[in-house]
Amino acid sequence: MSYPRIASLKTAAAFRAHLERSGIALGFDEQLSPPAASPLAQPLDIGSVRVGNRFCILPMEGWDGTREGEPSELTRRRWRHFGISGAKLIWGGEAVAVRHDGRANPNQLMLTRKTGRAIASLRGELVASHRERFGSNADADLFIGLQLTHSGRFARPDAYDRPAPLAGAAHPLLDRRFPTAVRILTDEELDRLVDDFVAAAGLARDCGFQFVDVKACHGYLGHELLGARSRDGKYGGPLENRTRFMRRIIEGIRANVPGLQIVVRVSAFDTVPYRKRPDGVGEPEDSGAALKGCATETGCGIVETATRSIGETATPSIGETTTPSVAQPFRAAFGFGIVTHDDQLDSSLEEPRALLRMLEGLGVRWICVTGGSPYYNPHVQRPAMFPPLDGYEPPEDPLRGVARQIRATALLKQSFPNLVFVGSAYSYLQEWLPHVAQHVIRNGMADFVGLGRMVLAYPELPADVLAGTPLRRASICRTFSDCTTGPRLGLMSGCFPLDKFYAGRPEAVQIRDVRTRSAKSLALQVDDESAGRCASLSSEQESAGSASLSGERESTGSASLSGERESTGSASLSGERESSGSASLSGERESAGSASLSGERESSGSASLSGERESTGSASLSGERESTGSASLSGERESTGSASLSGERESTGSASLSGERESTGSASLSGERESAGSASLSGERESAGSASLSGERESSGSASLSGERESAGSASLSGERESTGSASLSGERGRT
Repeated sequence: MSYPRIASLKTAAAFRAHLERSGIALGFDEQLSPPAASPLAQPLDIGSVRVGNRFCILPMEGWDGTREGEPSELTRRRWRHFGISGAKLIWGGEAVAVRHDGRANPNQLMLTRKTGRAIASLRGELVASHRERFGSNADADLFIGLQLTHSGRFARPDAYDRPAPLAGAAHPLLDRRFPTAVRILTDEELDRLVDDFVAAAGLARDCGFQFVDVKACHGYLGHELLGARSRDGKYGGPLENRTRFMRRIIEGIRANVPGLQIVVRVSAFDTVPYRKRPDGVGEPEDSGAALKGCATETGCGIVETATRSIGETATPSIGETTTPSVAQPFRAAFGFGIVTHDDQLDSSLEEPRALLRMLEGLGVRWICVTGGSPYYNPHVQRPAMFPPLDGYEPPEDPLRGVARQIRATALLKQSFPNLVFVGSAYSYLQEWLPHVAQHVIRNGMADFVGLGRMVLAYPELPADVLAGTPLRRASICRTFSDCTTGPRLGLMSGCFPLDKFYAGRPEAVQIRDVRTRSAKSLALQVDDESAGRCASLSSEQESAGSASLSGERESTGSASLSGERESTGSASLSGERESSGSASLSGERESAGSASLSGERESSGSASLSGERESTGSASLSGERESTGSASLSGERESTGSASLSGERESTGSASLSGERESTGSASLSGERESAGSASLSGERESAGSASLSGERESSGSASLSGERESAGSASLSGERESTGSASLSGERGRT
């Protein structure tokens, strides 16, 4: 499936037209208010707490602590970046385990008496960096907490590739994903775990944190227990029992840790688990036999209904398709806030509303709303165009997932006007994030805008928005998901494509190599449709006038594509390739020719590069620039006759590009592109010709890349492509 890249929606009219055409209800302000008048800059006073603006840093896991659960220098760097972000609400900063068997990975932070001092120093470094950037008294309106968690069925405390699940309840679909039996925690074990949470909360207060988040989201233990309908005993069955674990923790903290505020981040809605189809796109898991077995063996009252699922539309919009109706569990079967179609979102929030009434009665005022889980429906939890290594291609326009989370938060805010709500899933909005965020806060749909992945790539984004500074397009998170792929490989998290610190680490090479092999494997699994000339799929292939795909290939007189592309010309694909007379692409390159490009681009002439650019004749790069005759590049630069582009680069002749690359050819591309002529893509490549591109660009003449592209001639590869003449490969393709 193909959806337009956010960066290609360059005007408010284009953004609105796409939303309307797709039937996505997502409001935004066309113009941003002046900094002093911005709704995002307004403080919020709740009791004795003042928070200086409406940006919030969401809790994340860095997979970079020590085996003992203390922060490493990588952890400290991330927290210093939280400090310079300008956000005044730090919602936990990090997901911290309350004991060893609850760690999601062997390098997750863990709060104990032994690690307390080191974790306290994280807060100290965050405050110090905030003062250094914004002034000596700038921390007076900072509100900083720590998220406490037990990972439950997704615990992997001893090895990243060895699950050690401790579940809150049996789940017929999720249980079968584990290589060994899933152990269910007993009531007595949950009683002791309540005490561990309370003890950790006391340590957090002693570390100087103002609040703790009792985590109840993303499929971890606190969330799973909210949906433990089939569990026997005092922690399962009716909602009163399913909320007992959270209630007892909150009551224990109130009684034993006076002065510490309590907040809750909750997955307010969820869906049936998803899986990857053979073509790589996500689909709802067929619940059939497993759920019937559950109903027969445990009497859990499964009711099956045939209905469209999340990710489907009644009337498909452009680029969307519907999947067959699937048997899905009725909400009474298991799960919490289960949604099978967006029309049911409001009614699906009835139990979450009951939970919020309980929390309000317990004196909890601060709620962070999220949805789903990164493990079984990541497109619901964190909308992205590019999946992580173990994920799937999005079955819906990711903007639909953003709109769903914003709407769920707004519905709950409407029901509980006295609670403070933080929204999630904003990172995918990219350039339009400030416009949607301002609209949400101005209209009272939420009180804070939460940012996660975005601040890994661009930590200063809140500060830039609040100052009225134009966004640095080269730093904006494009949801490449390498921050998740790294941990899936047992590596640390980080923005490997955009953060130079991580891009220069050896782990970045590992991730790139694994992605290349994964793309090649997927290409070989998918049935290929071809028309006209010919197409070859395996690694290291040579093609003249047709197509060479995935892996390390060489192409003469064709084009190399990567990601989801459409081509009607000739193409050679993703991986590390070399091309002669065509194009040299993404990676780290140098160019002595015309222009270097990287990221998501469109080209039809020469090259329009880095950022969103347009060019007639040569190259306009990074930022929003136009150039006639030469190149205006990365950052805010313009050049006539020579250009230095994205990052720290030099060019002799015209432009040197994103990454360190070498090009003397035609067009260098990276990401997903459109081509009408000749192009060689993703990976580290060399080309002799005309232009190597960087960022999101448009050009007229030679190569149109990045995003979903069309080319006239030979092969459309990897992802969803169409071909007139040669080959439509890997993914879902069509031919004419």
